[in-house]
Amino acid sequence: ESMLRVILIPILLPMLCLGKTINVCSSCHFTSIQKAISEADSADVIIVQAGTYREHDIIIDRPMKVMAKGNAVIDGEKKSHIVQIKSDHVTLSGFTLKNVGISFTKDLAAIIIDHSRHFRVENCTLEAAFFGIKVEKSSYVLVQNNVISSQGTNETTSGNGIHLWHCAHVNVVANHVFKMRDGIYFEFVKESSVTE
Repeated sequence: ESMLRVILIPILLPMLCLGKTINVCSSCHFTSIQKAISEADSADVIIVQAGTYREHDIIIDRPMKVMAKGNAVIDGEKKSHIVQIKSDHVTLSGFTLKNVGISFTKDLAAIIIDHSRHFRVENCTLEAAFFGIKVEKSSYVLVQNNVISSQGTNETTSGNGIHLWHCAHVNVVANHVFKMRDGIYFEFVKESSVTE
C-alpha cells in the first residue's frame, strides 16, 4: 500500500497543477481583462477574444497565461502603462497594445515587467508606445516576435523599444522595432542574447 502511494502522488501532482480556461469578450461573463485576471487562480489560462478593450494598468500578479485569440486590441488611451507583470511564470501573447501614456517623469511602457522570472512576451504588436517592453531586475526571459513602434518625433516623446535593466538570462528573438529612441537597450544585463 505504501508503494502504491509513492507511485500515485507524482502522477497526480501535474494534474492538480492544471488551471482552468477563462474567456474574455463583449458577451462573456468577463468583459474586462483586468477583472478576469483578478478573479483567476494561479496556472489559469485567460483567452481574450477579438475586440478592443480600453484598459490600462492591467496587473498580472500570479502565474498564468494571457493570450489573444483573433485581433484583440488593448487601448491604453494614453493614460499610463498598459500591462504590468509582477509574477513569475507568466506568458503574454498575441495582443495589439496601443496608446501608452507619455510622461516626462515616468518611463511608461506598453508592457512593464518587474522582479519576475520565467516569463514570455511574444507575438505582440505595440503601437504608439512611449516605452515598448521594459524589463527590470528579472531573469529567464523570452521576448520574441514582437513589433514595436511609437509616434514620437524626438527623444522626449519616445522611449526605448525593448529596455532591460539589471536582468539576466534574457533571449530577445526576431523582434521588429522602429521609430523608437533606442531599439534595444541593455543596462547591467548578463548572460543574454539578441538574435534575428
